[in-house]
Amino acid sequence: MSHDHDMDRTIKETSILEEYNINWTQKLGAGISGPVRVCMKKSSQERFALKILLDRPKARNEVRLHMMCATHPNIVQIIEVYANSVQFPHESSPRARLLIVMEMMEGGELFHRISQHRHFTEKQASQVTKQIALALQHCHSLNIAHRDLKPENLLFKDNSLDAPVKLCDFGFAKVDQGDLMTPQFTPYYVAPQVLEAQRRHQKEKSGIIPTSPTPYTYNKSCDLWSLGVIIYVMLCGYPPFYSKHHSRTIPKDMRKKIMTGSFEFPEEEWSQISEMAKDIVRKLLKVKPEERLTIEGGVGPSLAQFHRGPGQHPALCPADDGQGHGGRDPTGSCRTTCKHENPRPQSEPEAPSLREQPDPAQAETPGHQAKGWCLHPRP
Repeated sequence: MSHDHDMDRTIKETSILEEYNINWTQKLGAGISGPVRVCMKKSSQERFALKILLDRPKARNEVRLHMMCATHPNIVQIIEVYANSVQFPHESSPRARLLIVMEMMEGGELFHRISQHRHFTEKQASQVTKQIALALQHCHSLNIAHRDLKPENLLFKDNSLDAPVKLCDFGFAKVDQGDLMTPQFTPYYVAPQVLEAQRRHQKEKSGIIPTSPTPYTYNKSCDLWSLGVIIYVMLCGYPPFYSKHHSRTIPKDMRKKIMTGSFEFPEEEWSQISEMAKDIVRKLLKVKPEERLTIEGGVGPSLAQFHRGPGQHPALCPADDGQGHGGRDPTGSCRTTCKHENPRPQSEPEAPSLREQPDPAQAETPGHQAKGWCLHPRP
C-alpha cells in the first residue's frame, strides 16, 4: 500500500505542456493501450517517449509496477508521470489520463531487428538474452511477473550493434502472490499454465465445470517460458509453436503443441546452432514449471557458455542475399550455396517467417493488439 501512496505523490497534476512539447502525429509504436508518441522537454530539447493511458486503477497499477522495476539498466526508465485531462479529436469531451514520460529508445523493437536480419548469430542472441534475463531477474526479485515478454516489448537504446536492450510495457504485469489466475498473454509466447488458467476460467464462466473454491493459479515462471520462445525466435527467425490455421482464438493444434511442449529444431536452420543453445531452449520450454530453468538456478550459468566462435559471423553473411542464398557452413565460414538446393520434404510442416502483419490469433486477449506472424512458408 505504501508503494501506491509513494506513486500518487510522484504524479504531477500540472499540465504536461508547461514542460514538454508533444508531437501528436509521430508515433513510435503501439502498446497494449494505444500508440506511444514523441515529446520534447522544453528546457533541454531532449526527446522522450510518451505513453498515454486512461486514468484508471489498472493504469495506475501499471505505472506503479513499472516504477518499481525501472531502476534497473535493462528496464525502460520512467522520467515522470502527469495526470491531465486530454481530449482526442474523436472524443466529445476531455477524459482523465495518465501521461507517462519515458526514456527514448531510438533503436526500436527487437521484433524489427529480427525481421531485418532474419535471425541472429549465437553471439548476438546470447548478448540480448543475458540482458533480458537480468531485467527478469530484477522484476522477479521484486516478486513481479511481467506476463507479456515478447520481442515487441524489448527495445534497443540506439541503432548500434551492441546497443543495450530494455524491457518495457508493464500493462499485464502483476505482483505474484500465488494468485496469478487471469489469462493475459500473446499467443506465440504463452506458457502452458496460462493456457490452462484460461481453459478453466472459460469453463467455469460457461458453467461447464463448477467454480473451484481454490482457483488454478500459475506463477512468474511463465516469463521464463516466454524467454525460451524468444531465444528460439532469435536463432532461427520463426516461433517454436505455430499453426497453419488462422483463427480469432488460439488454434487447437497450436494450443496442443504448447500444452505438450512439442517443438523441433529443423535441420535447415538449426544444424549450425550449438547444443548449449538448444539445451537452454529445451530447459526453458519445460511444460512443468518446477522443471523449467530459473534465473538464479540455471539461466545465468548456462548463458555464460551460450555462444561459440562461428556465432561471430554476421547474421546475414556477405554471400547471403536475403533470399536464402549464402549463410554459414558447419565450420562457421560463409558459404555461397543455395538453401533451395536441399528443400525440406513437403511432408514436414513449414514454419511461418517473421513479418510485421496482424494475426487474427492475436485477438486472444481483448484489446491486446500486437504484431503477429505472417503464416506463410519460409523460403
